[in-house]
Amino acid sequence: QVCAQLCRRPCYCPWVPPRCPRGSPLVLDGCGCCKICARRLGEPCDFLHVCDRSQGLVCDYSAAPAGTGATCNFEDSEEGCEVNG
Repeated sequence: QVCAQLCRRPCYCPWVPPRCPRGSPLVLDGCGCCKICARRLGEPCDFLHVCDRSQGLVCDYSAAPAGTGATCNFEDSEEGCEVNG
């Protein structure tokens, strides 16, 4: 249902794809329509603005207060580290 509310059909994308910062690949948005720059570690994300899966990032809602959005974070796994605390 969320997808149907956020995704317009047919897709309306910018004629020229965006120029992404170094290290941020072009990916399809959450609707599978338009090319966007993948969000990087610590950047805000949501259904449409997806994280860089090639870097193992997912949109993490667990650390955000209710209703304030989410940030790109590494997937929970048994292997990992903690930095600055």
